[in-house]
Amino acid sequence: STQGFRHPAGQKPCCNNVGTREKPPPSPSPTAPGFAPRSRREGENPSLIPEGTGDVRSDTDELIIFERQKREGGGIDVTSIVDPDRNAKVRGIFESFSFHIAPDREITFYPSPLPVLDRTVSATPVATDDEIIESATGYIREIGEPVLQRQLVERVCDVTGAASKRVRKLIVQHSEPRGSEQPQGRPLVYFVGDRNAHFYELPN
Repeated sequence: STQGFRHPAGQKPCCNNVGTREKPPPSPSPTAPGFAPRSRREGENPSLIPEGTGDVRSDTDELIIFERQKREGGGIDVTSIVDPDRNAKVRGIFESFSFHIAPDREITFYPSPLPVLDRTVSATPVATDDEIIESATGYIREIGEPVLQRQLVERVCDVTGAASKRVRKLIVQHSEPRGSEQPQGRPLVYFVGDRNAHFYELPN
């Protein structure tokens, strides 16, 4: 028998009690397929990984990842990933397969799996901390006036391709309050405006 649940992002408690909320299984060995969000790992192995579902992964027997690729003619191609080196987890005999989802949602299976892009080769190099700060100072210099933190983070992310969380953290770490009595020589200074909005500028 098959019973399913979906794990919405950021709602891990829903999985903790899934066994108590589901209907009693009609057989002693039911199959419970789960669907979890996934993100892409940065660094040397930018494969798809389950996002925030480590405990669910540990408790499952099988974990198959679906790789999606857009088609120039419209629609998307989907290929199942069963390779453990790509973060899949399989114990039974599973074979990869591919199918196409047309814009009108019609599904067509391919006779054989499509080749999957090797992201360990084609992944964009991750920007260094220095490159991120240089991008931030360069943008402020270009604007010529204080820049709201959110606007600065978005700009640096667009230029460097770095994650917003990392960019924001580096900007905070490399800044100090404007007019500090003991300046530390950091490349950015900030002041707080209305509604606790943080504005960044270059030191004098």
